[in-house]
Amino acid sequence: MLSSMEMESMRPQIIHGRDDELARDAPKPAQNDEAPAELIQMFQNMGPDHDLVKKYQPQYLGFGSDHIVYDIPKHPNIVAKVDVQTFKPNIDWNIAHGEAPDALSPNLVAQMKEGLKGESARYQLMTESFGAKYVLPFRAYVIKVPVSQEFLEHLYKNLQHNQPNPASPPNIMEVPAIVRIQKRSQGLADPNHITFTDRFGEFNLDACVASTEHLVFSVNAEQKLPKETFLNSQEKKIQELLDRAEDSENFKRCLREFVELAVRYTKATGEILDIGGKNNVVFFQRDGTWTFELVDALYWPENTLETARDLIARIDGDSQLSRHEIIQINNFLDYTRTINGLAEMLDIEGRVHIEPDGMGEPPTKLRDVIEAFQRRA
Repeated sequence: MLSSMEMESMRPQIIHGRDDELARDAPKPAQNDEAPAELIQMFQNMGPDHDLVKKYQPQYLGFGSDHIVYDIPKHPNIVAKVDVQTFKPNIDWNIAHGEAPDALSPNLVAQMKEGLKGESARYQLMTESFGAKYVLPFRAYVIKVPVSQEFLEHLYKNLQHNQPNPASPPNIMEVPAIVRIQKRSQGLADPNHITFTDRFGEFNLDACVASTEHLVFSVNAEQKLPKETFLNSQEKKIQELLDRAEDSENFKRCLREFVELAVRYTKATGEILDIGGKNNVVFFQRDGTWTFELVDALYWPENTLETARDLIARIDGDSQLSRHEIIQINNFLDYTRTINGLAEMLDIEGRVHIEPDGMGEPPTKLRDVIEAFQRRA
């Protein structure tokens, strides 16, 4: 277990270049999601002779939309999270500025570190809103990491889905990237943990629309939404959470606290949590008492309430919404519908509000936007 001094040392920080400072203790995600072979072999096959591989012997643990997660055997209290979303932007930046695709120039480092300063400040606000015991500390590093051509091709294909004339990746062996060293999650190490997720299931469209009208746009606000309608608009994990809350006062207290803190965080920061990904938020028991961890719940910085209101105001407008904008709108709707729905089911007073000021009724094309999201390729 980390000492208080070690915990303090893992407050969000930004470090450049010195991989020897990766030697800090932190957590182990227990999940091992199915992944393309090139993801799993990214370091191992990438060059056993690479300095990082030889020194730390990283072992693949799992991956999500943003990170590949590795165990560092000599440092069992931490995990290394390679931010794959930084690969292509950094390569593109280098090419646009006349640098080699794999260069880690001072100008690129400065740009990356500037972005990390904003992330660090936002992460600190999350920690202050929820409390340090619920948020896993990390350090961020700007370094080169080994990468395979197979992985870059996989990444470029996914990032350029449905784009005309997609670019091909350069033939390189390393890429400048952000690596986050994070305290190992106690929750993910518990085989009985429960993940919190609000989407990516098969939903009932009518229930989604009805729940959104009530929970986001306050239609029939004086009445309580039928529980069945709410659950039919949600991923099955939400029903599991509510069922457990009915059976356990201990768990109900924990779930109520999470929802109350989520509402407070969104009101205080103007941002939503990333509760859509598997294991971004997990519930588990510590010494017989239910608690939770925010493992990877910080969302992209553009996902603010101001953005949400601007996009929602455009649903009935003349301009056509892009595919990306439809996804963004539904991310906001999903989050608000889930948090407000749980608040209503658990008799919590606070609510998240993303509706534009002065909008008295839901957009007339709301159903079309939700349906377009559910049918997206």
